[in-house]
Amino acid sequence: KEEEAPEEMPRQPIIEELPEEEEVTHVVGRDGKRTKRIVKRRKIIKRQDGKQQTTDIVTVEDEGKPAETTVTVKEEEAPEEMPRQPIIEELPEEEEVTHVVGKDGKRTKRIVKRRKIIKRQDGKQQTTDIVTVEDEGKPAETTVTVKEEEAPEEMPRQPIIEELPEEEEVTHVVGKDGKRTKRIVKRRKIIKRQDGKQQTTDIVTVEDEGKPAETTVTVKEEEAPEEMPRQPIIEELPEEEEVTHVVGRDGKRTKRIVKRRKIIKRQDG
Repeated sequence: KEEEAPEEMPRQPIIEELPEEEEVTHVVGRDGKRTKRIVKRRKIIKRQDGKQQTTDIVTVEDEGKPAETTVTVKEEEAPEEMPRQPIIEELPEEEEVTHVVGKDGKRTKRIVKRRKIIKRQDGKQQTTDIVTVEDEGKPAETTVTVKEEEAPEEMPRQPIIEELPEEEEVTHVVGKDGKRTKRIVKRRKIIKRQDGKQQTTDIVTVEDEGKPAETTVTVKEEEAPEEMPRQPIIEELPEEEEVTHVVGRDGKRTKRIVKRRKIIKRQDG
């Protein structure tokens, strides 16, 4: 149902998601085997009506094991001013493939991967160089170098990155065996705009009950429009839950739970 937007809408929360951090290390297990560990950190800050909610999402992926995710939510009084966020730029990863000759005269492939992350805050600049060397038949070796210095007066122009609110759709599907199962489809859209180009990344995750989730990532690159489309203001009111009891035709009394969600979308008046 579409209708004219009221003159005043409930005050919208301010939501900020900091850039995801990814750390790659190697750990040694009890059996002495060296395996790769990837730790991904996301922080989402929501501020509304003088309150601040900070959600930290940490995912640990150990090679050969399922990922483990921990979510921590902290609520507190919002500061009068939001802390000034650092400007973080990660340069494109570089990969170099060469061949080296060992002491035994054998020629093997060597892959060198280089990542550079520049962080600028309060007049300081921190540059992190991550170099990973992978020699064929040997475990990879990673070297991390951190350099801190005064920030230059001008930094390279940062991309504009916007992540639209995640959409979640719950449906039920009937399989070949006639069984009805729940399907959850989650959609994320990330828009990156820089130097007249626009990159749109669509991430769609389908979770069928009793099956592992399947994720599809689609990246589209095109000329950036002169103006970014104005995003709608979307507000989801608190979910309401009503519990009642109903009597069926057989006279049996059963519990009924009714859940109501209301989503208000406002755009262009």
